[in-house]
Amino acid sequence: MFEKLKEKMKEKMATLSEELLTDRAPLVQALVKEHIGPALKDIAKDDVKMAAVFKDIYAKLPPIVQTAVPRDQFVEFCLTHRNLVLPPDQA
Repeated sequence: MFEKLKEKMKEKMATLSEELLTDRAPLVQALVKEHIGPALKDIAKDDVKMAAVFKDIYAKLPPIVQTAVPRDQFVEFCLTHRNLVLPPDQA
């Protein structure tokens, strides 16, 4: 009985986290541009380098986002949704 509830809550939290990150995509985009600058075009397709960038950017997010979304989940979201978090010409 509690396993179903636990799973349902986990799914709901994942959905809320994704919505929160989608809403904050413009902020992440600005932080990426600020953090990397012109070098972005050279590393945008490199998962390992971009994961490192997103880990660094996580520390610059508002505390409410950091509280709601674990760093690994943030990095995974950013890698999966590059079209949202990278400038349009770099995604």
